[in-house]
Amino acid sequence: NLHLYHQHSCCHPKVESASSISNSSETPRRLHDGASASNAMEAFILAVEDALNSCDIDSPGARTAPPQHPSLNAIRQSREAYQTVWKEYYQLRHTPLPRDIQRQLRQPTFNNWPYSDAQLLRFVRFFFTGDDGITPCLSQDGATEALLMSFIDDRLCLAKRCEIPEEILDAWLCAVYAKYNCVAFHNFKHSFMVTHMMYASICSADLASLFCHLDLFTLLFAAICHDLDHPGLTNVYQNNAQSRLSILYNTLSPLENHHCAVAFELVRTPATNIFINFTSKEFEIVRQNTVRCILGTDISKHTDILEAFTAKMVEHSIEGAALAIGGGLSTSNETTPAESVLNGSAPTISQLSAIFEEDDESHALTMVVLLKMCDISTEIRPDSVARPWLKGLISELSSQRDLERRTNLPLSPLMDESNLVQCQINFLSFAMLPLAKALISIIPALETCFLKPTQEHLAHYRQIAAEQAAAQQSQQFASPSETPVGMDESTGEENNSKWTSNSSEIPDQ
Repeated sequence: NLHLYHQHSCCHPKVESASSISNSSETPRRLHDGASASNAMEAFILAVEDALNSCDIDSPGARTAPPQHPSLNAIRQSREAYQTVWKEYYQLRHTPLPRDIQRQLRQPTFNNWPYSDAQLLRFVRFFFTGDDGITPCLSQDGATEALLMSFIDDRLCLAKRCEIPEEILDAWLCAVYAKYNCVAFHNFKHSFMVTHMMYASICSADLASLFCHLDLFTLLFAAICHDLDHPGLTNVYQNNAQSRLSILYNTLSPLENHHCAVAFELVRTPATNIFINFTSKEFEIVRQNTVRCILGTDISKHTDILEAFTAKMVEHSIEGAALAIGGGLSTSNETTPAESVLNGSAPTISQLSAIFEEDDESHALTMVVLLKMCDISTEIRPDSVARPWLKGLISELSSQRDLERRTNLPLSPLMDESNLVQCQINFLSFAMLPLAKALISIIPALETCFLKPTQEHLAHYRQIAAEQAAAQQSQQFASPSETPVGMDESTGEENNSKWTSNSSEIPDQ
């Protein structure tokens, strides 16, 4: 049968149809198209693989997004620079602090500028260790004060109470110092000032009677760590530039989240693990409260936190907090919640402790507000202290605007010497004053730390604004122009643009 089949095939050759001939002629084209399709698929697969290789799921944005500062290496401290400070600190760390300096450190008016970074580190060590076992010298009229200060310091021997080995505390402080950058405002000195104000608040208001040692430790730990590795560029810049931090934290407080991450990364090695003798529960409590406090320093969350805090206090029938809510956005400088304190409506320490015992949220929010208040406290320091800080802030914001201009990003609001007075009035009125009022409504002893200085600085800047306005008005009348008022000098035509009803150009009355 097979033979017959072959014979049949040979005897009767197959006649191809027209369609088969046509298909035969398209074979090379199909092969070419098939090769093209195969190449396209390979190119597609390569593109997807390249995308995956660029995507670092362990650190989102690390390979595809710009860093948090375009010159990150330039703003970070050199090894030589921070080791120089380490060596000076190492020599100073056991040097007893004179009683006069200890007294100054307990005051909210402390001036950081005369001291080196190593000396400031030594002061931070004092905040964590207490009085270093030094017995203060008693003056004839200072015995009572010295006894009180000694008692407060004994409760503030936090390193001892938390069982932090001395060498680990010193190593950790040096590591923290090295992770602050060389920027004009958000640098190590700023973190010191925030930590100092926290310590001064603890001493001034006897917060050791209100908070346990873990809370006090958390407040100081969060204060010194709250701006770690700050690039000197705001969250708005991070999100507009779609930086690595913005990608990593989904535009949600990218800087504050980064500060928290760095803070706890620094304690993951044995040499700097100040939590070595904490229980798991203690560490988790400190971590949760620290993260919440540092995230609360995001200024964009200011109003939300203030409203939540005052609402909580009203919930507990604290009259002063109700006043703070009612006048929270008022710029009035006449009525304060502190007046209700004098009338006996503020809670006592024992009453507030009972509230904290029953309500964890009230307790946590109070810690958040304390750090927020300390974070912005350089604005209400004595002028000789505050003025250089204002210049640093202006410099940092100006550098950001220059960068935004070069990279075609939206420009941040302008703040310079030309509008400094009005900027300060706005900040003190709408940020500092409501927060201070709310805090004083529950802790009246903090009035001298925060409320009175805020009122004094606000009055000072308002006086300057009034004098400037009067001087400008006098100058206008003293040097009349030859051109009639309302006439354009170049054309002689009437010009009413100066008087157009543009709300953004009408000065505050």
